[in-house]
Amino acid sequence: TTDRAKEPETLSSPYRSCSDTAHHLAKFRRLSSIEPIHLVHERSIYQSSLTPQVSVISLYTSIMKSFRQLMLLALLAKAHADSEDRFLSSRDSNADDDAFFAFSDNTLWDNYSIMPQQCIKYNGEDVVVFSLHTEGNNHCAKKKQGLYYATVGNFLRGYNRQQKDNSDLKGYDFERPAVMDYVDCTYTYINNQEVYAKLGCNSQSGGTGITLHAFSDMYCTEKMSYNTNALGLDMSGVRIRFGVCEDCVYWPNNYDADANAEEGEPEGEENEDADAGNFEEYHAYQSPLCSAANYYKETCDRSCRKVAKASYARRHRGFSFFGKIMLFVFCLIGLFSLLAVRGQRMKMSKEHALMEEAAVKKAGLEMKNIGLIIIVVAFLILICILAKLVFLTWFLLLTTDAILIGYWLFLHFRSTGKTEIGGFRVFGSAAGEVA
Repeated sequence: TTDRAKEPETLSSPYRSCSDTAHHLAKFRRLSSIEPIHLVHERSIYQSSLTPQVSVISLYTSIMKSFRQLMLLALLAKAHADSEDRFLSSRDSNADDDAFFAFSDNTLWDNYSIMPQQCIKYNGEDVVVFSLHTEGNNHCAKKKQGLYYATVGNFLRGYNRQQKDNSDLKGYDFERPAVMDYVDCTYTYINNQEVYAKLGCNSQSGGTGITLHAFSDMYCTEKMSYNTNALGLDMSGVRIRFGVCEDCVYWPNNYDADANAEEGEPEGEENEDADAGNFEEYHAYQSPLCSAANYYKETCDRSCRKVAKASYARRHRGFSFFGKIMLFVFCLIGLFSLLAVRGQRMKMSKEHALMEEAAVKKAGLEMKNIGLIIIVVAFLILICILAKLVFLTWFLLLTTDAILIGYWLFLHFRSTGKTEIGGFRVFGSAAGEVA
């Protein structure tokens, strides 16, 4: 019995040993997965040392992300502003001009004339000074209504519309100049540089030309030195004929009533006469240039006239290229005439020399003073040239040349014994005596 009772225990011992082995193996694995205390401590120290660096990197990343977002918003806003500027600058020019001419004008412009005089800078703005002349002005020679000025943009709008209407009456095609898009301050690019451009006076032309100026601000007050020729715009379309009297109303020479008759009306001689009469009556009031200039004009007061006068003086002061050439020519004529006179005097007889000396003394001078007078006159002419006194220079130079040439002719003909030229007695009496 005792053996039987111990038999299960004896029989189960192999299984129990296997179970214990598996249990111990699992426990070993759990223990082996647990880090030692010193390793856990070292890793916690390492992670704590990395914490400030991780915080700085995270902060830098968030800042750069916010900065990129701000830059993106700024670029989007700029693109929106640019597109809006381009849209405003590319508006329908005809509609814009129609709004410009939306004013009432009942003036009978037939027989009126207008004369653009100068383009000046007045009160910080480029303006065109012009005069209006009433009926019977004889090409702006009289009947001046007044002297006025208008901004370059306003004057050019009227001038451009007048050219279009005149071209239509002549039967020509008229294309609005692209440069007319800059009558107002307009945003554009010049050499990849964002600038604002506006038409104004050309200072290099002396107040008789229009050019395109570049500005750094949207109000076109801060002028820049950029060359606007890079835009490739043709400036001939805004070339105002300064100093030229123009009739306010253009009348076509070969107006055809059939071409201007309304569609659907019966053709006939009576209808043609009616159309022609209506055109003449209506067209006498049509003058875009004079209407716009008269509506948008400002009176050119004393200060305005002073600026215009100074501009005119600068333009006409000094010698032109042709004037400089003629000045050189007449100076050479004077020099050679003086040398020719000296040569003739060296050939003069004693008798003639005594006669001239007596004539000089009779005038209250001495012969030795003649050379000094010549030097003084030459010096005065030189001063007038340097001072750009055009009128006085020409007066002194031409008078001196005429005297020298006349005196040389006198000496020459006297030395040859010829007393008459074309029936005119140069010197001597009828009896052949020398005077």
